[in-house]
Amino acid sequence: MKNKKGFTLLESLMSMLIVAIIAGGVFATLMSARRAISQPTYREDMLFALESAKDMFQNFAVNNVADNSTSWLVKDIAEERFCGNSISTLISGNDVNINCLLPETCGIDNSSFTLRVLRKYDSSHNPPTNSPYEVFFRIVCNGETL
Repeated sequence: MKNKKGFTLLESLMSMLIVAIIAGGVFATLMSARRAISQPTYREDMLFALESAKDMFQNFAVNNVADNSTSWLVKDIAEERFCGNSISTLISGNDVNINCLLPETCGIDNSSFTLRVLRKYDSSHNPPTNSPYEVFFRIVCNGETL
């Protein structure tokens, strides 16, 4: 008999099947990792909501509260942007519920978003000239606090 070199058809098909199974597993793993990376986590959603609320309040405060403006337009803007809370409620020094600004991924039952605005004073009990308020936010999303 002659010494035949090469692979039989059956060996070739089996090796292609094994390569296809391995490639399928690698592809599934890569797709799963891609999906996990592309979906924001609760923490990312919370950070975005926090930054948005901070920017919204900072722009509102600089343009309106610092000027002690009490026009009906300013009142309407405050109530619209901050979940129906009035200006006096926002700057009362108490925790103010702003749950309407929570991300959609946060469940209502175990999530909260609060704002507290405190008036700053220097040692002589006079408000400082540059920024008379300190703003604190607290956000809890599905039991995770930021």
